[in-house]
Amino acid sequence: MTQKGDLKIILLGESKVGKTTLMIRIIKNEFDNPKTTIGASYMEKTYEGLDGKNYLFNIWDTAGQEKFDSLSTFYTRDAGCALILYDITDRKSFLELERFFKKLEFADEKVFAILIGTKYDLVAENEELREVSIQEGSEKAKLMNSDFFEISSKTTYNIDKLFERIGSKYLRIYRSGGKKAKGKKGKPRHSVFVTNLSDDEENIEKDKKCCK
Repeated sequence: MTQKGDLKIILLGESKVGKTTLMIRIIKNEFDNPKTTIGASYMEKTYEGLDGKNYLFNIWDTAGQEKFDSLSTFYTRDAGCALILYDITDRKSFLELERFFKKLEFADEKVFAILIGTKYDLVAENEELREVSIQEGSEKAKLMNSDFFEISSKTTYNIDKLFERIGSKYLRIYRSGGKKAKGKKGKPRHSVFVTNLSDDEENIEKDKKCCK
């Protein structure tokens, strides 16, 4: 049975772009190549805000296949954050993004989206595998009014920064004059301390240079 959390996070994207792998990395800090999600799966993560309170984030992983479109639309209802993923080594997954952004009309009225290019570790080893440039990803994010990250669930590249951004945007959008959300008492199972972040695209470029 799921527990009512402060923020519902939905993962959207084509099959095999790494949605489940990202969720496992965020929750358990482990890397795994699970089987394809059928329907939806659910996990929880406790977030410690700068206000010293703990907030429960409900994270939903959805199936990416078109035959499960109605199910992913159902689970998008009332979502406050949408992580929309594509594989930077698979252009088709990038071209399908519009289908998933359209689902946000069923989400919470204050929903914020973050566009995520996955499998950066493959490109770090061999740039020729890249089929979607950073510029294309950044431009798509601006068009969709969303933040943008390239990540690797395998090496943890940008994973902490991604979760920090989710937490900081949640506090700014939902806690500063927005709808009420009760902080959870007790020791958090997982916690991240939020710091001020500079522009995402600059972070990506800097990290890319240092990791070569």
